[in-house]
Parts: sequence; C-alpha cells; structure tokens
Amino acid sequence: MIVIPLAQLDQGDVELDGIENPVDINIQDSDLVEFKDDVVYHLKAQLVTGGILLTGEVGTKFHGSCGRCTAKFEQNIVNREVCHFYEDVGEQQLDVTDDISEDLQIILPMNPLCSEHCSGLCNQCGIDLNKTSCDCVAEDIADDIWGDLDKLDFWD
Repeated sequence: MIVIPLAQLDQGDVELDGIENPVDINIQDSDLVEFKDDVVYHLKAQLVTGGILLTGEVGTKFHGSCGRCTAKFEQNIVNREVCHFYEDVGEQQLDVTDDISEDLQIILPMNPLCSEHCSGLCNQCGIDLNKTSCDCVAEDIADDIWGDLDKLDFWD
C-alpha cells in the first residue's frame, strides 16, 4: 500500500521511496506476463495551488512469453512520468496505490516481444525463425486480399 501522510505536507515535500509486492498493489498476472519481482517506486508529493501534486517513477521486471515466437523472457519496465493531481482530499492520508498500479500497467506492451527483431514462427511449419530457417515458400497474400476489391467498379 502506498500512502501519503498528508500532515507531513504542511512541513514541505514528502519523498516516498519504497518496494512493494505486485500483489499488494493490485498488479495481476496475465496469460502473457507474470510479475515475480518487487515493484520499486520513487515518488514526491507536494502541496500546490488547489491540491496535491504527485510525481516520480515506478518500475519492475516482468516475465513473459514472446507474442511472435513464444519464447520465455524477462524485461524491466519503468514509468518515469508518474504525475497525478489530487484536490479536496479531506483525510489524514492519501492512498495512491491504485494510481501507481495503473501507471505501471499502462506501460506494459500489448504484445510482449523477446526482442524488437524477433522473426517469430513460420506460419506454415511452425519452426522458430530466430534459431533456424525453413524451406517453406512464403505466400504473397497481399495481392489476394485486395484483389477482389480491385475488381469492383465504383464509377459506373
């Protein structure tokens, strides 16, 4: 749980540095990614006109399966642009756990890749093209996709 003690803000900025278990800040595993490592955060809360400004960064490592070749890999992710504004808090402390969790989840890739240059699997024989090549003939389906549309005559 990541909480800002609001009473301390009257004395100046509050620095929040910590480590949390992903489960404790509502970060869930999915079919493609697992969170086995702790979440590390460096945050700064300060009073500004009209409310509280929270800035900083949050990061962790995820373990995933490549969306192209299905290989297992690990990748560090960091969101260095955490920025939230809170107004009219009206409590003793401000729980920012859900916001920080979203800041981390928003930078997760939709289709995790083991590398930018992953060649993936052959769509005909299924061999991992990162490790070896195959003798399958690549089909040029681009013409087939648009071929029927090209036959339509819209100007008659």
